[in-house]
Amino acid sequence: MKSSTRYLALLFLLILLNLAGRNDVIAQQHPSKLGTAFWKNLNPHSSVISKLFIDAKKFQITAYEDCYAGDCSWDPTTLRKTGNVWVATYHQDFTSYELNFRFISPNKIYLLAKTQYRDSDEMDVLEYFFVRSYEKGKSGGISNK
Repeated sequence: MKSSTRYLALLFLLILLNLAGRNDVIAQQHPSKLGTAFWKNLNPHSSVISKLFIDAKKFQITAYEDCYAGDCSWDPTTLRKTGNVWVATYHQDFTSYELNFRFISPNKIYLLAKTQYRDSDEMDVLEYFFVRSYEKGKSGGISNK
């Protein structure tokens, strides 16, 4: 392994350890303290959840899926706290989604998405990172782009 690659791997590990130490403090924050906002998936090629909308006043979240003609919104659902994790659950025709959130910083969310199919015992688990979107639009300064 090249020394520059080792250096980057070590730097990445140190950053993760630093974030891990901060997660419990930030995860305990109530989402209303972070305000109402859209959150964009850091991976633009994500095939499932492309963005989130957290409504701090209603304490709800709306997930958006990457669809053929654009983003398709799922129905808003209530956020609830389980330990140091915020959880939202969606039930669709043949699938149930459990979205587990940790607020890494006021501008970044870690999401662990668990997908359970009704006709299977298998569960898919995907990890996402979202960043706060500051785009202005028609909905009170918040855009759903």
